[in-house]
Amino acid sequence: MGSGACFLDYDDDGDPDLYLVQGAALAGFQGATKLTNVLYRNEGLSADGTVRFRDVTLQAGVGDTGWGMGCAAADIDGDADIDLLVTNFGPDRLYRNNGDGT
Repeated sequence: MGSGACFLDYDDDGDPDLYLVQGAALAGFQGATKLTNVLYRNEGLSADGTVRFRDVTLQAGVGDTGWGMGCAAADIDGDADIDLLVTNFGPDRLYRNNGDGT
């Protein structure tokens, strides 16, 4: 169950990167697969003009597996890096951007 998406410039290169909140089946449902939210880094345009994205979820440490509901991006701590808030059915998660890809 997909729940939300937000564009953010997590790596401060001027290109919009994409974070997808995957959601998850609620506890108690048989066969429920635990899904992971995904961060795609915008790699720019390919030779044919297509935008290329690369999965950087593991490197960035933002692979939340909660029951995702949505996300928002803003500079929460005032350090000029875009931080990421993931809302969940349960505790929300704030990822502070360290400015180094994590």
